[in-house]
Amino acid sequence: MGQRAGEIFAKIDIMGFWGIGLFSNDTACDIRDDYRQLIEDGVDDAEATRQIMAQYGPMFDDPDDGTSALLAFAVTQSKIGRLDPAVRDRALAVIDSGGDLALWTAENPKLVAKRKQVLAKARDQLTGPQPARKRLRRPSQPHCGLAAGDVLALDLPAGPVLLRVVRVRVHRKGE
Repeated sequence: MGQRAGEIFAKIDIMGFWGIGLFSNDTACDIRDDYRQLIEDGVDDAEATRQIMAQYGPMFDDPDDGTSALLAFAVTQSKIGRLDPAVRDRALAVIDSGGDLALWTAENPKLVAKRKQVLAKARDQLTGPQPARKRLRRPSQPHCGLAAGDVLALDLPAGPVLLRVVRVRVHRKGE
């Protein structure tokens, strides 16, 4: 981050925010990633929405984090052609009420105009024509070819070293 950007955002003492963008905070990114993961895993649209609402619902009402959290959810749904009308209406109501502009005004008035642009762009996305429903595929899961108990030899300048595989951790994106 450049010195100028560092000076601007140093005044923002909101935990996890690094800019004015819709996905410039930890919560918004978590919501986007969690929702997309549910869809990638084949969870039905309504069930995925229900799960995100159950997990992040209290955050959507938070005066500090709620605007970006709710808008991140609505815009993520919109981008993949799955915008739920109730989520859209709730997000539009937040934008129409001023969103988090009071917080930005208090924390860094220089950025309020840019934040207004972000909110206007989100509003346009939510009220404009919606894209066709996109199918999200699960990421491939490459396998490392190792199993617990395998022994590997590592040739170091001081001589060979043997390493034993204790466990192979499997997660959604590989081993």
